[in-house]
Amino acid sequence: MKFALVSFGNEESYGLLFAATEFKKHGEIRFFDAEFGDIVPDIVGYRPDYLCFSPMTVFFKYAKFIENEVKKRISVVSIYGGHHASNSSSDCGDITVVGAVHGLDINKRGIVHGGVTRPENLIHPSREEYFRDIPRMKNRYRKMLLSVVGCPWSCSYCSSAFGNFKRMYGESSLRHRSIDDIIAEAKYILPHTQEIEWVDDDILMGDYEWYTEFFTRWQAEIGLPMYVSTTSINVLKAPFDLLKLMRKSVNCVGMGVQAIRPESLKILGRAWDNEAQLKKAYDKLVAMGFRVNLQAIVGLPLHDPVEDALDTVDGLIRIGKGCIASVYPLQIYPNTRIEKYCLDNKFFLNDECIGDTNSGLPGINFGMKINNRLKNICKLATMAVKYGIERKWLEAMLDMDLEDASEKMSLVRYFECIKDRLPEKAEKLFGEITATMHLRS
Repeated sequence: MKFALVSFGNEESYGLLFAATEFKKHGEIRFFDAEFGDIVPDIVGYRPDYLCFSPMTVFFKYAKFIENEVKKRISVVSIYGGHHASNSSSDCGDITVVGAVHGLDINKRGIVHGGVTRPENLIHPSREEYFRDIPRMKNRYRKMLLSVVGCPWSCSYCSSAFGNFKRMYGESSLRHRSIDDIIAEAKYILPHTQEIEWVDDDILMGDYEWYTEFFTRWQAEIGLPMYVSTTSINVLKAPFDLLKLMRKSVNCVGMGVQAIRPESLKILGRAWDNEAQLKKAYDKLVAMGFRVNLQAIVGLPLHDPVEDALDTVDGLIRIGKGCIASVYPLQIYPNTRIEKYCLDNKFFLNDECIGDTNSGLPGINFGMKINNRLKNICKLATMAVKYGIERKWLEAMLDMDLEDASEKMSLVRYFECIKDRLPEKAEKLFGEITATMHLRS
């Protein structure tokens, strides 16, 4: 059997790498890079028995296009998995895997419930074949690693917090992978990367004893810097000794602020957070030497989304003036609580929005004027927070046409993020990155 696996985006298709390891039990695998050029002739020439996708929502329509074009030329069975497929509650292809792919019966058709992804099954992602078939991923400056599956939070905009994923995982999935497995994975990619993006939803939500052993071994055996994510509540709970140990390996912490107004946090399912708590957590991290990337979401289902967005940017400045901030438009993903909230409260979804946060397009259609203002806030927010730009300046620029500058502004923001995490290497890395990425602005 031959399996063609289609990779989307500028970052590693991390889940697809583990799926590929499962498919290797049935035959041979080959990856195809959907970012550059028409890959349909190459897939057809390979003549696979199975055509495999694990697309995020933003890439789902393109995946279906590739599938349909391939099927015009050859007979092939399509397999879809990942977050979009698992939470869509519909057939995505010939086989739609809801949950884990491990132990999949490839002879079944329709929706196949794979159950929970277990840490013991997350070993040996197929990077050897991935790097062979898509060389730009081998040379990309950062790679992904995961220690825990699932998430304890219930954010209304996230597919992990609702629908099939919540029913499957609940709290039961918060178990760590084997440290030996993670170290072995890291040793393979060590010669090919400058940084690790740790894709646990919250780096501090696991077992402190596990982290103590892990970070001790990581520093001794790997030594690569990490970018990790967390929440204010867990920063404040974390012992100083653990954070001190983490600081030896972690160069930047992404902390989700998401919104400033209490009513906005409640809509996002984060009523447990508040500005005072976020400020205290930020100050704790900075005092211990961490760089912090504050993250927020604008374009919420409110009667005054622009004022709410400006309030959020002002709050980010109060919390961490001078830091790097990433402000994204709310995206409405299938079967999330926020989707239900929007439909129940007569907020219309934006047909032009395909789930790409970097575009600046909000997932809710507020009309052209409001949509453009929200997009401009997304584009200007990183600069506003870093340099403490007053609200009146942002208000004066809300109706500017930034279309011609959009791509350049996205690149500057990208550069600022790299410089914040890897200052000595930023110029060189940025040139290499932009030469091998498909920018969506």
